[in-house]
Amino acid sequence: ADVMVGFPTETEEQFADTLQAIESLEICYPHVFPYSARGGTPAARIPRQVDPTTRKRRGASARALGQRIRERVFARHMGSVASVLVERSVGPNRYNGRLTNYLPVRVEVGERMVGQRLPVRIVGAKPDYL
Repeated sequence: ADVMVGFPTETEEQFADTLQAIESLEICYPHVFPYSARGGTPAARIPRQVDPTTRKRRGASARALGQRIRERVFARHMGSVASVLVERSVGPNRYNGRLTNYLPVRVEVGERMVGQRLPVRIVGAKPDYL
């Protein structure tokens, strides 16, 4: 999900609402980007621009929340068997794929499996994939 933070006039309360939405929707991979004024655009002329330090802090907070959610969601999958769509090779006998809920998975199989669905037991996690 794309999440812009620090848009002109955004209050701390509104930012807290954004964090609550990320939390309640369990957005594991929020694509967070702080607002940046572009000359000649209507948004650049809005009074009450959020200062760059606050925009940066809010961006870091939202990304950190996404990481915590990802860790929690990954932990729930440990030990489960799930269907993985194998998407591409990333090395000898190693492939990246996705669960049906789009979580990324790295699998090791002995033959080319791109495009196949495989039952996979989730046995570990890295910061960005199971």
